[in-house]
Amino acid sequence: MHVSRSGFYSWRSGEQSVLQKERSRLIPKVKAVQGQTRGSYGACSVSEGLRAAGESCGRTKAATLMKLVGVEAKQKKKYRVTTNSKQNLPVAPNLLKRNFVVSEQDCAYCGDIMYI
Repeated sequence: MHVSRSGFYSWRSGEQSVLQKERSRLIPKVKAVQGQTRGSYGACSVSEGLRAAGESCGRTKAATLMKLVGVEAKQKKKYRVTTNSKQNLPVAPNLLKRNFVVSEQDCAYCGDIMYI
């Protein structure tokens, strides 16, 4: 192992670094900000929320904290138009005229194609 002696004893003593202490202090606040907004905030909005709470936090620090916690912003789905009703195509004539009772087999077929 390529670890210095002082680094090993520092690790063994179990003391957290300043960065680890700050992260452990800010992580619950990031979760609280995301919980209030139902997960819709991204890194910029989370950093603004933390600054409003009196914490010094930039966008990259907020993104790092969100990644450590495993929190992501919910993406809005793009609205997609699925119907084009402005068309001049011919409409098939209604031959049955809602008379679904037929006298012999295989003379009329009905179906619903709304899923297309």
